[in-house]
Amino acid sequence: MDSQEQNGLVKSKTPEFSSLQEQENVAVFQQYIFEGGKLIKSGKFAQAIKHFRNKEEVQKAGLSFVPARQRLTDHVAPEDVENDANMVAMNSWFLADKKLITPSGVSINGRNLGDIPLEKMSPPEIALAHEVALVNMEEFLHGLQFLRGASLAGFADGEVDVAAYMLRNGIPMTESFLARYDRGFFINGQEGIDDSLSSRPAIRRGTFVNVQRSDGAVESDWQIIGFNPQTGDAIVRNYSARIEKQIPKPELAALNEHGIYPFNSCGSFEEVFTTIDRLVKIYGTTTVYEAQQLKKLVNRVRSNNADISVIPRSGGLRLRVAEFLKIDSAATDQVRTMELK
Repeated sequence: MDSQEQNGLVKSKTPEFSSLQEQENVAVFQQYIFEGGKLIKSGKFAQAIKHFRNKEEVQKAGLSFVPARQRLTDHVAPEDVENDANMVAMNSWFLADKKLITPSGVSINGRNLGDIPLEKMSPPEIALAHEVALVNMEEFLHGLQFLRGASLAGFADGEVDVAAYMLRNGIPMTESFLARYDRGFFINGQEGIDDSLSSRPAIRRGTFVNVQRSDGAVESDWQIIGFNPQTGDAIVRNYSARIEKQIPKPELAALNEHGIYPFNSCGSFEEVFTTIDRLVKIYGTTTVYEAQQLKKLVNRVRSNNADISVIPRSGGLRLRVAEFLKIDSAATDQVRTMELK
């Protein structure tokens, strides 16, 4: 994981190197990462995991390498793959101040996942190996961003930039990998109108959820605003009640078998505004909107002074406004794109 916070598309700057040797070392390191990506592309996930454990190659580039603690298990069930992958991701880092790559992994019955032959892996183990290989490559790419002093695919957000680089090079990414940091919404241009309305939406920032209070009552005016980097628990907030809690993802999933969309029942703009006032604030993919600010944005769209894309999708708000204004698609949305050259 990387500490960069700025989102959006930026023009890549030309890396500056102190010497020709440094430039050559970085080029070799980039090629080494590319070779690991080719292993992932060909489905050789265990080999890719071992590939991204090469301390000597890291040191040649002027970086340090110390593997992080592994997730220990005796069995990988299909329903555990996503959670195990998220835990591996949360324990994997590139620390710029120490120039240190620290990838995590998985050990099954005392055996490193990267040491298990593909033919001896169960389908869930193969799926988890794919996840681990992606996370390991991710940390190497953060190291490459640091060495180059520039983005790799034109995105200012380091996490999104990593996924964009993988996309450009045809590396298959999993839903879990794309869901972290909302990467998929940026690199795939998925800032459409109704892509957030599903019967059971992904647990991500901005999603409205049911939350059980300490007195047992279940409330729906809560939004996910982030995730605890140590535990992976979802951080949820009720802006109107000024309450914040942390909830394990399994518990959150159990309480939310169906999507929560507070704007679906609104029959007019007046009711939309009343709902916005009730919620006090709304968390979009990357921005927290104050009620007054959000109502102004809605009115700007109504008067054709702004595109529908300025309205967050959270809670079905963008879709409801689009329905009222008879906007059929997000074709007018100036979606962020990138050249894959």
